[in-house]
Amino acid sequence: MKKIACLGMAVGLLATVAWAQNPPQRPAARAQAPSTLRLLSERIPELTFQDLPLDQVMEWLSEFTKLNISVRWQMLADAGIERDRPISIQARNLTVSQVLWLIMNEAAGSDLKLAYRASGNLLILSTEEDLNREMITKIYDVADLLVSLPR
Repeated sequence: MKKIACLGMAVGLLATVAWAQNPPQRPAARAQAPSTLRLLSERIPELTFQDLPLDQVMEWLSEFTKLNISVRWQMLADAGIERDRPISIQARNLTVSQVLWLIMNEAAGSDLKLAYRASGNLLILSTEEDLNREMITKIYDVADLLVSLPR
């Protein structure tokens, strides 16, 4: 019995030494894309749009934030908002999300609600009704939260 225990300890020790000499390779660190939420909270020092078409305003915002902005133009057109709708905004020291809110309110008026969804490095702009139709399912492993009680 002692020989088996000593043999088991020796194998365990050799495996530990082998692991220490050749640790498992970690995947190469991916270049971190800037967080969309962090970008939405950045401040814009000063901003002036005077009758600039909505599509140009969205292009400017995409260039400024370096976000991929996808505007669902067909959904907006179906709701009566065209690409060339003039946007006039003058603001100072607002966050990108506040500026986006101003743009959406200026474009939609009081009859319609526009909304956006942020995912990764993508921002999707559409009508609130359109974005509410999409269901997002997320699955989380909660096994570590479960506690087994002895009977």
